[in-house]
Amino acid sequence: MDPIQHTINSIETTKSEVFLGMGNYNVLRLNNNMELAGIIPIGWEIKRVKVDGDNLFVTSLKEVVHWHCLSTKDTAEYRIPYGSLGLHITAEKDIVAGAYQGLVRVWDSNGQLKYDLEGHDTRVWAIAEYDGMIITGDGFRGPNSFIRFWSKDDGTIISIIRRENHRVNSILVNGDELLATMGRPGEIVSYNISDQTVNWGVQIGANLTEIALGEDVIYASDNNKLIELSRDGEVKSRTQFEGSIIAMNNWKNGFLLGVDNTLHYLNSSLEEVERISIDKEFTLSRQPVT
Repeated sequence: MDPIQHTINSIETTKSEVFLGMGNYNVLRLNNNMELAGIIPIGWEIKRVKVDGDNLFVTSLKEVVHWHCLSTKDTAEYRIPYGSLGLHITAEKDIVAGAYQGLVRVWDSNGQLKYDLEGHDTRVWAIAEYDGMIITGDGFRGPNSFIRFWSKDDGTIISIIRRENHRVNSILVNGDELLATMGRPGEIVSYNISDQTVNWGVQIGANLTEIALGEDVIYASDNNKLIELSRDGEVKSRTQFEGSIIAMNNWKNGFLLGVDNTLHYLNSSLEEVERISIDKEFTLSRQPVT
């Protein structure tokens, strides 16, 4: 298996469907029974996938955000220099994308450019929102990474958090709390958004990437390990997989993990319910769960 061309790079879930952004240039659409319901060609290596109603948005190594209408099959591309990475759809239906050279670009729901968020100087993977703010996180090779808070109204900077860490890989807003997973040395940090103070931070891995919330717990991925933490940052368990955890998202009462080219469905107790491998022709093969 070519690790670049054939991996599950992004997982997006709705109430009844799952969308898999594959490294080999296609989005796979799965139904509620985890059966293949469609293939959406993108043509470039996919980084992030988001679905908002009938709208599918995809970032890739191409210098655009791809838009697909799931019902009419209409398509469009929104240009962003340097290759698109992070992706977020705001409550106002604005499209926010981050790029390799630190640019963050915002379009309205009709695809019209609203403004650029300029201030980061390296890759922007992590994007979220809180109240009237867009939140972005950067970083690549260090020594510092930054989380920036921007006004949704006009894109002006409101405040900045600096972290002595190589990169911010993902951020998640939970009420008034901002959770951020960091690259090397591999930590997860909880911030109070209102005053941007640190609630807690814990170094628990080598390169934490994805993050998800369960009932009273937090899940973070570190290479081939899924780490379960309490809401105050105490490590509860570590589950190891035979491969790298590249993507993660909530699904039904549990989680979906993209481990290389295999989709793992875990319930809320981290017991594996189903495992599906995907070959290069997009044939889905259910494997026994041991």
